[in-house]
Amino acid sequence: MATTTGDYYQVLGVERGASQDEIQRTYRKLARTYHPDINKDPGAEDTFKQINEAYEVLSDPKKRARYDKFGEHWRQVPEDYDGPMPGSGPFGGGGPGFRSGGGPGFGGRRVYVNTDGAGFDDADVGGVDIDDLLGGLFGGRGGFGGRAS
Repeated sequence: MATTTGDYYQVLGVERGASQDEIQRTYRKLARTYHPDINKDPGAEDTFKQINEAYEVLSDPKKRARYDKFGEHWRQVPEDYDGPMPGSGPFGGGGPGFRSGGGPGFGGRRVYVNTDGAGFDDADVGGVDIDDLLGGLFGGRGGFGGRAS
């Protein structure tokens, strides 16, 4: 199915707090208007597909909740992930953000997803030693303390 570029609520023309009945009524009205067998406008079929995709998500309580929490990238977030939107924490930026699988020590591998949907895992990091990295950033001294006098 084609991915909608707009907000599903805007596609259907309903408010975020719309009831299931309101979503269904609006969907049926739009589907009749834009169905390719009825509407011969060249863009009607694409509009119809977008309406169907929006309804598929907003009519399913679980999908709608995930869409409401993670926005248009909700399909890229693992289903069992229940934390904040990746990149929305105190450091923001949408950079690497969440883990999929068990993580180190649990037999899993970290999988990071960038804002463009491209992913990489721990194997791509290439054995960076955090102590070496921090030592280079803080003048070779261990820790974060100030200079000794």
